[in-house]
Amino acid sequence: MVIVLIIVLGILFYFIYRYIFRKEKKAEYIWPEEKNQLETDFLDLVENYSKYRYILVIFDDYYVQYMSLPESNELYVESISNENLIENKKIDPLKLNNLLSLNFIPPKMVHQNGHSALNFSKYYLLKKQSDCLLVFKELEYIMETVYEIKNKTKINLNFS
Repeated sequence: MVIVLIIVLGILFYFIYRYIFRKEKKAEYIWPEEKNQLETDFLDLVENYSKYRYILVIFDDYYVQYMSLPESNELYVESISNENLIENKKIDPLKLNNLLSLNFIPPKMVHQNGHSALNFSKYYLLKKQSDCLLVFKELEYIMETVYEIKNKTKINLNFS
C-alpha cells in the first residue's frame, strides 16, 4: 500500500511540475545576423519536441507557434492571420497565399482530425531529422516571404 502511495505521489508531482511549475524559457536573436544560432536552437527544440509543450517565435507584431503532440509524432503549428492583427499590421492576402502553398489550412477551416483554428495552421509529422529541418526552413520562408521580416528585427523564441 505504501509503495502504491509513493508511486501515485510521484506521478502527481511529475504532472504538477510539468504543467504548472515549469517556467517559460526565452532566447533572443537579431535577424539575420543571428539566424544560424536561431536555426541551431530551434532545431534542438523541434528535435526534442516531446520535452516541450510549445515553442513560440515572435517578431514585430507577428508570431508562429508550435505545439508538441508527442503521442502522434506530430508538431502542430499556427501562423498569425489578419483576423488577429491590427489594421496597419495586416498582411497582403497575396502574401498570405504563400502559407497555402505550404499546405497550411486557412483560418476557421477544419483539418482532417476535426480541429480548426483562428490562424493559419498545419500539422507536421516528425519521423526523421530532415522533417525537423523542413519545419525551420518553412519558418524562415514564412518570416521572410509572408511577414517580410526586416533586418535588425528582434526575434523572441519562447518555449516551455
